[in-house]
Amino acid sequence: MSETVEHEPDQSMYALWSNGVIRGRARYAVRGNALHITHVEIDPELQGQGLAAFLMRDALDEIRLTTDYRVVPECSYAVKYFNEHPVYQDLLERGR
Repeated sequence: MSETVEHEPDQSMYALWSNGVIRGRARYAVRGNALHITHVEIDPELQGQGLAAFLMRDALDEIRLTTDYRVVPECSYAVKYFNEHPVYQDLLERGR
């Protein structure tokens, strides 16, 4: 499979594309200077393959490079990802 992550701003999400089909989503809401990650999901048949981590990594890398938003993880997976990947801790503190 060939996966890519694309920002879909009209739908307030980062989409995981696999072979031309959206197979995962990281949904967000912008409130003030913060981007709240509200839900991360991967299609059930693809779970357990590390795709949620791939989606989060690429989304957070793009957020870091293209915005000044502080990131607020709200869903349990996003919280877990931040706890396990300290390289992204700076995104939690930006713009405070």
